[in-house]
Amino acid sequence: MAKRGKALEQLVMAIQDTIKDCPNTTIQTNVLLKNSLGIDREVDILVKEQHADRTTNIAYECKDYKSSNKKVDIQVLDAMFGKYSLMPNIDRKVLVSRTGFTANVHKLAPILGIELHSLNKIA
Repeated sequence: MAKRGKALEQLVMAIQDTIKDCPNTTIQTNVLLKNSLGIDREVDILVKEQHADRTTNIAYECKDYKSSNKKVDIQVLDAMFGKYSLMPNIDRKVLVSRTGFTANVHKLAPILGIELHSLNKIA
């Protein structure tokens, strides 16, 4: 991720850290995970929730276009879907943006199983 996105990653991690209600939850940033082909892929933020019988893995991808106020477009969503289609260990996928998303992203994300969070809704 570009340097400017690090602040957004840190903010999302801080928010997750403050709202976690389970002592069996871990949060890591910039984690390299192997996909089903054995290729390392970076996950901006990985939240692991340990349950009695399983682990839930939640991947957060953070996009920060602060300088341009550009909304996250469909190409970013397509890339994220492609990346995580080869990562079956990820149970939930979340795309976070400081500047929001285009209308097409809002239409397609639920179909692809990707949650959307805008920083203006979080803050």
